[in-house]
Amino acid sequence: FGAFSFRGASKRTRPGPSTSPESLRHPLGQKASSSNKMLALIDNLQYGAFRVGTLMVALTTVAFYGMYWGISPSGELYSVFKTPLEEGALDTADERDKYDALSNKAVEAFDMGVIGFPIILSLCLIGNFFMLGFPIKLRSDGLFQIQWRLFRFGVIMLQFATTFHLVSTAVLLSAWIAGSFYANGPEATRLAFLQSGVLTMMETIGAQLTIVYAFLYGPAYLLLEYYHREECSGGYCVSWTLGVTWPLVGLFGLIINFLHSVLNNDVALIVTGSLYTVLYLTAIICQTIFAFNYEVPANYYMSKDSPEEQLEAAGAADAAKRGFGAKLLAGQGGAQVSTSPFYATYPYPAGAGTAGYSYEMVAQQPPAARSVPTQAQGGTTTAAAV
Repeated sequence: FGAFSFRGASKRTRPGPSTSPESLRHPLGQKASSSNKMLALIDNLQYGAFRVGTLMVALTTVAFYGMYWGISPSGELYSVFKTPLEEGALDTADERDKYDALSNKAVEAFDMGVIGFPIILSLCLIGNFFMLGFPIKLRSDGLFQIQWRLFRFGVIMLQFATTFHLVSTAVLLSAWIAGSFYANGPEATRLAFLQSGVLTMMETIGAQLTIVYAFLYGPAYLLLEYYHREECSGGYCVSWTLGVTWPLVGLFGLIINFLHSVLNNDVALIVTGSLYTVLYLTAIICQTIFAFNYEVPANYYMSKDSPEEQLEAAGAADAAKRGFGAKLLAGQGGAQVSTSPFYATYPYPAGAGTAGYSYEMVAQQPPAARSVPTQAQGGTTTAAAV
């Protein structure tokens, strides 16, 4: 099995005002300071990051769609791009009047949107950052490496999905911030900005990123639902709803791309776009419900920050890679025997830890007639199989 080692507790803690396990829960001890308060704030924020993030994203998404339908119910904001401006296209008075009326509506919608959309998208971006903190939190758990492989795969997919979601929001926000530079200009300048295609280009990029993260979100939530070792659940129906609606959002996004580029059929675009919007809002709302159901038990089953549990988590993860389990033992002796929940017990002599803790090694399939000596050297207990 080769050689492996576990560090003593003194290697993983910093000096504090007390050496008790309770005082070692925080690397700076119990001393009150501004840095302690900041770290406590960060800890509290990460505890509810998924719930806060999904709720902010859901509220801002509903607000975004509501505002868009309010200021541009018939798509006036973007219809100005479809007006033909080739030579001779506006020769008649009726065509010029129609174009002027459409342009005025587009500028009015832009004037209202440039006030509200940057605020809504900024709040949505903050929510995306909180959502991104959830898979990062799961991956930082000391017990993450002994979770089921498909659970780890789901967490990584969720991290990629939330990253693409964040970038998509940032792209849309950039478009409207660019538009705000023209907000106080004359009407002709604002109309020229709309006709430049900046908003269309940036929102098209955001739509393509939405297709990517939609195909990632669905499988990610199903894997988180079914492959957590402690059976954390966001809700069976909610999980399957997410597993179906998010991929459908991506599929309808691809269909809209096809309709735009090939058919250019307005009726088909309206029908497909309406279904896309309903599916997207359903997925966003169900995602929030999933977060409120899932994050609390997920936090409960994460390894805590006490020195005992840090050592045990690190030891179990390291030993699992070599076919061993590790169980932290209290006290200085090696006579205690304990069991591991994931491995068959096969005790080896445990070395003395430097802070009153030591490890018991357990092998999954112990070979017959083999002896494995251990040797304590300073703060390190080393076991080598012969």
